[in-house]
Amino acid sequence: MTPGNGRRVALTSAILGAIVLGAAGLALQTPIQEQWHILRLGSTDGKVLDEAVASLADLHSRRAIPRLMELIRKETEPSRWVAAVCRIGPEGAKALVQAIQENRLDLRAATFKELGSSGPEVVPVLVAGLRRVNTRNTAVDSLAAIGPRAIPGLLEALGGKTELDSVSNDRPAGRAGVATALGRFGAQAQEALPLLRSLASDAAQDDILRGAAVEAVDRIAGTASLPAVDLRLPPVEGEPGGEVVLEIRANLRAPLKQYVLNLDIPKDAARAVQAISEGTATAQAAPQGISLSPESARGGAQLVVDLDAPTPRPPIEPGDDILLMKVLLKIAPEAKSGDHPIRILRMDFVSLGARSLTGRILVAGDGLLRVRPRTGENSAGENPAPGPPAPQDGPGKPAGPGDPTMAVGPPPTGMAPLPKAGFVLWAGEARAEPGAASVPVKIYAANPVEVQGFSFGLRIDPAAARMEKLSIEKTASEENGIERFMFQRHVLENGETAAGFLFGAFSAETKPFPAGSGRHVATVLVAVPPGALPGTMIPVQIGSFGEPPGSSIFTVRDPKTGGVLSLKAEVRPGLIAIGASRVPEIVEAAFDAQKDAAADPAVPPGPAPSRALRLTWKNSAPYDAIRIERDGKTLDEIRGNLDSLRDAGLDEGPHRYRLFPRVGKAEGFPAVVEIPARW
Repeated sequence: MTPGNGRRVALTSAILGAIVLGAAGLALQTPIQEQWHILRLGSTDGKVLDEAVASLADLHSRRAIPRLMELIRKETEPSRWVAAVCRIGPEGAKALVQAIQENRLDLRAATFKELGSSGPEVVPVLVAGLRRVNTRNTAVDSLAAIGPRAIPGLLEALGGKTELDSVSNDRPAGRAGVATALGRFGAQAQEALPLLRSLASDAAQDDILRGAAVEAVDRIAGTASLPAVDLRLPPVEGEPGGEVVLEIRANLRAPLKQYVLNLDIPKDAARAVQAISEGTATAQAAPQGISLSPESARGGAQLVVDLDAPTPRPPIEPGDDILLMKVLLKIAPEAKSGDHPIRILRMDFVSLGARSLTGRILVAGDGLLRVRPRTGENSAGENPAPGPPAPQDGPGKPAGPGDPTMAVGPPPTGMAPLPKAGFVLWAGEARAEPGAASVPVKIYAANPVEVQGFSFGLRIDPAAARMEKLSIEKTASEENGIERFMFQRHVLENGETAAGFLFGAFSAETKPFPAGSGRHVATVLVAVPPGALPGTMIPVQIGSFGEPPGSSIFTVRDPKTGGVLSLKAEVRPGLIAIGASRVPEIVEAAFDAQKDAAADPAVPPGPAPSRALRLTWKNSAPYDAIRIERDGKTLDEIRGNLDSLRDAGLDEGPHRYRLFPRVGKAEGFPAVVEIPARW
């Protein structure tokens, strides 16, 4: 070997050795980094913990999974780490799946959200998540993220070949979630159409499942853009002072559970007198909730039909040229001869499975009321011959299987002008332990004059608690005698409902709801999950909730016209306190009336006098601060050592104060002070 060749061999060997040593160093570097980051999981510094978790996810560290799961189980807000465990790989997803059986609501929801990055092996777990209200939407999203690989597993579940969830026996809701998930794949899920169509057309199936199947078929077959309801108002003809029956006809592509129509009828032509369901598809569905309310400001009326009140009824099945309802019109004696248009101004339809069809309604053409001259009337304008006697307005008979009509009662006499304020709806406070069922949360009302009815929407976060039902047992509503009570069952699983109450609006056998303040008018029963955290508060909201959304209003007689007016209600939230308060509670909270400066004779005359009051209470412990709410809104946050507050510039009421003690960032359960309408 020549010296030159020897140097080349030595150089090549050195390079190869460096490469081998470098590779060995790199091979050793990963386990060292992995161990280092696992040790950092013991840090009490949140930033260090987050960095360590992220690094272990990047390293796909299977060794770190047991330690990470231990941290997640202890963490009160683990969602930020769940995604990192999923990134480790299938082993991480499997560990999370085992952990969610522990009934941690927060961990369950976060896990279902992240499992979409996994493969089809997690489909059975996600299908189980479709059964639970608090995880259904995230499970559907994750299944869609997995893609078409999830379809075979979903079809097995939809066909009932697999057990969806041993924890719950609510099987129809789980299969409905599977149908919803299949619909998300659109045209990619063509193989699911035969089974979905079979479920959609099978009247023996649960309503929620049928509704979800209808929705899924629309999405997969590409028919979701077509109108689900095609309405027609055939023309009608009559004489001044007479009566005609207006038909409401429809082509339906989806089963209907509820519909609301606002009819616009020229005031100088006619007015709606009765809703007549006899001989219609609505009557065949045996509704127990039909109302027709005149709208005096514009003319016409609002028609509401609910097949879920007070007990669920069969839906109106799809079909062509269906006679939905008839409305009796009384033609004005002075109505001019000629054509008068009748329009539908607003339409809300609810199909099976809580599916609103508001955006999928087609009105083929306005209706038409043709008023012909009275018999014997000539073009020269001579006095017309008397027409048929118009029926006298009067209270209608209560709706029932033998008499499914609703009539508008006569206007009252001698009514004072309506007050502009004082109409209030609010939820109270309730206490419960984790896992408690049928926890009663009371709904209260204040109305300064007697009313014919009221309505409201209600919401409780379904991830925090589950609404079971709304009840009027042992309430002022029941004691007064209620004409009709309706609430939406189809959206309870979404944490919402809307309710309506009628008192003496259409029937002489019931009386209006009298004026008063702070009456208990309804109760919502709530189930609290076992995983609810003690010391937390679950808000109970009143507002525009439900599907279609319920309005928070009171209906009263207009003293000028005798028509029905809808007055907007002021709404105030309540809460459910879980377990023991994290901060010792304020006690002996009370109030006494004060003399406001505006009411002092020494003060020059000005605006109408307002009132003032003084809140007093006892502190059970040293507080950092006390947050004070008035009527659902924060009024002030004061020092924690104070035990009184003066509030001025108030109207008569009613008012509601809540006092929340705070230590550090923890806020305790509130003390409540109710101020009556007159004080």
